[in-house]
Amino acid sequence: MGSRQQWDFDISGLARYLDIFLPNEQELSHLLQSDSIEDVETLSEDCIVVVKRSNRGATLYHNREKMNMEAILNSNPVDAIGAGDSFNAGFIYKYVRDEPLRHCLEFANIVGAVSTTGAGGTSAIKSYDQVLNTAKEKLGYKNR
Repeated sequence: MGSRQQWDFDISGLARYLDIFLPNEQELSHLLQSDSIEDVETLSEDCIVVVKRSNRGATLYHNREKMNMEAILNSNPVDAIGAGDSFNAGFIYKYVRDEPLRHCLEFANIVGAVSTTGAGGTSAIKSYDQVLNTAKEKLGYKNR
């Protein structure tokens, strides 16, 4: 028997104190208690919402606008543990450097995918240049 998860948390009330919120689809659905795009767009009036969508990429919502970014896929993943956290780190890395949101989202996808090329979530991530080289060499990434 599995235990039932409780997601009784007012994310909408907290959003005005956040700059960025980085949930995956399931987390967002539970927190909003809804799958409505309208609810996500409303949340995005207060903060940037970046929804991780696994192998379908990510979607960013900000000020009721939506931006999709395709996933960078690894056809030979070693370990997916930590890919979401690596994605978050990639997004924040660019965000704190005042990069355009599209660049933040693209780099997040790169870092999340590169993290799957090694075991343990972060063993594949050594430096900025190494991440880009791995994305190019192992994942066939080319600047979009």
